[in-house]
Amino acid sequence: MPDAGVLVVGDAMLDVVAVSETVAEISVAALDYADAAIGMRAGGTGVNLALEAARTGCTPVHLVCSLGHDTADRSADLAARTVLGELERAGIAVTVNPAAGRPTGTAVIGYVADGSRIMFGAPGANEEPWSDGTAARARGALASVRVLLVSGWMLFRPSTRDDVRRLVRDAARLGVPVVLDVVPHAVHKAVSPEEFARLAADVDYVSGSMHTLAGLLPRRPAHDHPKPVVEALLESFAGALTYDDTGAFHLADRSGLSRSGDIPRPDRTASLRGATDRFLVSALGDWVPGL
Repeated sequence: MPDAGVLVVGDAMLDVVAVSETVAEISVAALDYADAAIGMRAGGTGVNLALEAARTGCTPVHLVCSLGHDTADRSADLAARTVLGELERAGIAVTVNPAAGRPTGTAVIGYVADGSRIMFGAPGANEEPWSDGTAARARGALASVRVLLVSGWMLFRPSTRDDVRRLVRDAARLGVPVVLDVVPHAVHKAVSPEEFARLAADVDYVSGSMHTLAGLLPRRPAHDHPKPVVEALLESFAGALTYDDTGAFHLADRSGLSRSGDIPRPDRTASLRGATDRFLVSALGDWVPGL
């Protein structure tokens, strides 16, 4: 792919992922104790988007995120060093918004044999408001990118929404397309359709769970299916991608693009984490020529 440039604004987490193939379904009784394969890796929607963009050649990739610091010597904490190491190996430039006194965000995710999961998260440093320096570096990066990818965690969280809204407005003025990954999946329970419309006013493309996006529409479609949800979203956005719990998706835009199918299921259960983020990156070429 050509040298295009992607700026990602999003959450950064240390993911602790446990996969138990001996448990058939999630229940309190089944999870009292279960043998599992356990691993740690960089995670969070922002990190997932950046890593996939780098993997697929949408370079250079620049990620703006917040990471924790040890209180004793103000150095990056252990989780932050793990996340930064993975990003650096992928060739991703990182602007770190330092969060003194807050640990790096951490998520603990447990998967069982049928692919269902239970997850606990501590946002930590992701709740830190941007410093003036972080905001300035993010704005400066806009001049050389082809697309701005925004994690909904940053746009919907009160402590970071104002900084991200200003960045999105700057992108719109510069003609940089803005793609919003609408997360967390339960955000429609906390953000009204009117608030969503205001926050996403300068967003060009949206992606997210069908149930989440349907709940953010002023009028919910009569049928719970990805296609009518996307068609309703096109009244406000240039393009939309949505998917249901089975992995069925619909992608469309105002130029006439329209396709449906199933999001590829990873071979490994542990790789379910971030699968929809990765699929969104694979769809960027449909919306942003040259990626």
